[in-house]
Amino acid sequence: MQTSIVSKKKEVNRLSLGFTLIEVLIVIFALGILAAIAIPSWLSFIDTRRLNIAQEQLYQAMREAQRNAKRDKSNWQASFRQDNGIVQWAVHQANSTPTTTDWRSLEQNIRIVATRLNSTDPNDTTLFFDNTNNLWRIVFNHKANPNGPIGKITISISNNNQIKRCVIVSTLIGGMRTAKDNKCSSS
Repeated sequence: MQTSIVSKKKEVNRLSLGFTLIEVLIVIFALGILAAIAIPSWLSFIDTRRLNIAQEQLYQAMREAQRNAKRDKSNWQASFRQDNGIVQWAVHQANSTPTTTDWRSLEQNIRIVATRLNSTDPNDTTLFFDNTNNLWRIVFNHKANPNGPIGKITISISNNNQIKRCVIVSTLIGGMRTAKDNKCSSS
């Protein structure tokens, strides 16, 4: 009699181990809902981070052109283009055309915000556009001042126009600053 009670107790314990199929499905469903909520936020965070890095690269390219102009006492240029959907930048002497090896690429999903058609969009890139070489440029003279019109370059994520970053050459003595989103339109 006692062995039968002990064996039934072991049988009950063995059967109560683990989870039922319904419990497992409920947990998987709950995790799916949490993932569906979290993934878009995570992707937006990653896109914003990539855009911030790209903005910093463009800012540093302009600063490098400015430093080189002052150091060499000659005109230097920072050039920007979109080649096959990829934004690229180069720093070179203003009287030369950048070679293939001069161009540096940004992340693939970043684009320059520009229509080039007398746009009234305040977010548009306003740096001088060179139609011959199909690029935007800013030239600095031997005093590190802009040699020509000042302006800005605005970038965004290819599939999201809401998030914008820009680098603005804001003064005739070469002052530069960065801005984001709606602050890019007030340059």
